[in-house]
Amino acid sequence: MLPCALRGPVDAAALARAFDTVTAEQPTLRTRIVQDGAGYALELLEEAERPRLTVRTGGDEVYQEELNTPLPVGTPLTRALLASEPGGDRHLLVVSVDHTVTDGHSAIALLKTLWDRYRTLVEDGDAAAGAAVAAEAVTEAPPPTAPEQPVWPTPVSELLPPVDEAETAAYLRRRLAETEGRSVELLPYERRGRRTRRRPARRTSTASRRAGCSWTPTGPNGCASRRVRRASPCTA
Repeated sequence: MLPCALRGPVDAAALARAFDTVTAEQPTLRTRIVQDGAGYALELLEEAERPRLTVRTGGDEVYQEELNTPLPVGTPLTRALLASEPGGDRHLLVVSVDHTVTDGHSAIALLKTLWDRYRTLVEDGDAAAGAAVAAEAVTEAPPPTAPEQPVWPTPVSELLPPVDEAETAAYLRRRLAETEGRSVELLPYERRGRRTRRRPARRTSTASRRAGCSWTPTGPNGCASRRVRRASPCTA
């Protein structure tokens, strides 16, 4: 899950188009897990089922609800939510991606790509964004001259020592019950004292500066590292 705090006006329609563009470029983001014989496989979703950006009004309560909403098996492996507080000055973008198709580094790269597409749409419009995506595809991944079969790495499950399936299933059921009984909560915190040194300048994307907003990725404790008010929410 990638939360991203924003301040200022956000073009929700452009952000939705940017998300659609990114999922179109990366097919695994619009797949779901299905059973395939004795194992499982990724199935490409139909156009009507593909993930779309959801836009809601709200603040911390929407964020907490999103934190406690898993990606159910059989549904898209990607989800995106833009929650805007009343007044439209503060927003939270939350992108959820299943670990089946991403890891930490890939998730950060995905978020950067999303903002790159958004910046292009806001600054230059749909035509320029489409041309940029096409040029990037040609530069980074030229089409093969003949169909090629994908080469997948060896699954981690095949590298681990054998285990008892019944014991593993019982363990997973127990862990699932423990997880469902402990929801994620937002905890307030208060900064004491006053700093005398200057804080470093906040990093903002070009699109955000031109759109009049800034975004801050979450810190290691799960909450936005930007502390602009007392009793700001963070997760535990």
